[in-house]
Amino acid sequence: MKRPVVDYETCIGCGSCVEICPAVFELRSCTGKKPERSGLLTE
Repeated sequence: MKRPVVDYETCIGCGSCVEICPAVFELRSCTGKKPERSGLLTE
């Protein structure tokens, strides 16, 4: 199974991926940090 990989170059931490699929994507607490996972790239 492919799993999401963070692309820190393009991720702005907007949370759109969390809204689309919250079971897979999860943002860190509201500290302004980028998400731990992003669906932009897959392994």
